[in-house]
Amino acid sequence: MAVIASSQNGYSSEEVDSSPYVVDAVVVNDKSVELEFKLKNNSKDKLIFYSDLLSRDNVVLYISKSTAYGGILEELGAIDDPDVGRIEIKSGESYSSKLNLERIFPSIRKELAKKELLLFWSTEVKTVDGKFSNRFGGYLSLNKNK
Repeated sequence: MAVIASSQNGYSSEEVDSSPYVVDAVVVNDKSVELEFKLKNNSKDKLIFYSDLLSRDNVVLYISKSTAYGGILEELGAIDDPDVGRIEIKSGESYSSKLNLERIFPSIRKELAKKELLLFWSTEVKTVDGKFSNRFGGYLSLNKNK
């Protein structure tokens, strides 16, 4: 399973293992403050996942203030439960999922007005037949609102 994380800021992780997936994480835009995961099937076979594969329950998230003393934003917001079901990704196709960071971290917009924030994330994905990826993750720099 090859997992590559990248952002608009150019961060890219190392390949974790051999192919079938590529995952991107990007902040969609400053107005909606969302984190988007894109999962691409690079294998020859179709892959089937449960619909919550990139839900908040399966992704570890931390947001730190970018200062000498740091500080973690408090996680409060309500999270919608994902639809129950399955996602089928054919060879060469992609699937996207977004997490609304303002619902998870209610103070994010106020903190972004003050200074840059650093978002750290980690996840692993599992197919319905029980195959796991290695845990992978990355970070994104969330720039101060202008």
